[in-house]
Amino acid sequence: MNFNDPSTIAVTRGHVAGLGWRFWQCAGFAIGAALVLDSFAAGLGWYLAVGMSMSFDQMLAKSYLDSRSERERQTAGLLFISGRLFTIVIFAAMTIGVAIAGGAPGQVLSVLMAASCLVGAALSYSQARAFMLISAAPCTISLLLAPLIPHSISTADWAQGAVGVAWGIVMFLSFLMRVAQTNSQLVVGLEAATKDARQRQIEADAKRADAEAANRAKSEFLTTMTHELRTPLNAVIGYAEMIGEDLESEGRKEMAEDAARIVASARHLLNLINQILHLSIMETGRAQLSVTEFSVRHLIEDAAAAAATAVKTSGNRLSIHVGAGVSAARTDRDNAALCLGHLLANAAKFTSGGLI
Repeated sequence: MNFNDPSTIAVTRGHVAGLGWRFWQCAGFAIGAALVLDSFAAGLGWYLAVGMSMSFDQMLAKSYLDSRSERERQTAGLLFISGRLFTIVIFAAMTIGVAIAGGAPGQVLSVLMAASCLVGAALSYSQARAFMLISAAPCTISLLLAPLIPHSISTADWAQGAVGVAWGIVMFLSFLMRVAQTNSQLVVGLEAATKDARQRQIEADAKRADAEAANRAKSEFLTTMTHELRTPLNAVIGYAEMIGEDLESEGRKEMAEDAARIVASARHLLNLINQILHLSIMETGRAQLSVTEFSVRHLIEDAAAAAATAVKTSGNRLSIHVGAGVSAARTDRDNAALCLGHLLANAAKFTSGGLI
């Protein structure tokens, strides 16, 4: 039995809301039983027993509805079903007792009581089949057995027995009307809840589509923007390198170092732009590997030059050692440079006054 199903929860809410009516129904049948059995004590005792049981399963039903996690709801639901089954067993046992001790009027009243319980379970809990079957089983058994049980002669006179049976008929008819009304309200509530859930789903789908469209527009904008920025930045790097070479050839080392810093900063900015471009391409689903062959030594030197400023800022020293057998690699150079750049940036960020 799925206690997290909306139908089961809705049926339980209806059960909680109908407690007052069930008390009145049981009081009516208790009066009929007292008349047929000619025993006020028997009717009152049964009413107190079933009333206490109904109060207990009402408490279990509220605990089930207040549960939040699936595991808690499963446990509370099992306890509620057990309490509800116990209440119906007490009700069904009384129908058998009335059939045995009440004579012919008692058999009629017992059939009315069992039939009301069966119809109530079938209509009130029809949206939760497992719940309905569990609730209907005891009263179905008592309804089948009541006409077949040998009965004694009723201690009540015929007029009192007739009044008890008539009272039972009135209670049965009023109970049918009440259950039909409650079931109709439950069906209307479930249909409204289903319609509302469907509307929320439509709204959520529309919002998700808008968000995806906005995200695609953002990614396309970033892709275009980064492409436009890379072109002039590459020119800046190229001219700065040329100026640096000219200054170094003229022996103007300090100015050549300034030009080298311009190149390093421009390369760092170009690396950031490449990262933005890479993310935007991934978001649009157009990411592809560009496999080329390149010099590993040059890759390392470029990455070290880009990270030089960050390394010096933290008071670190950067040492490069490339094995003699290391020559070329064949992979996506941009992605490899991106990974190496992140490693060096983290090393510079989390190291102070050390050797990288």
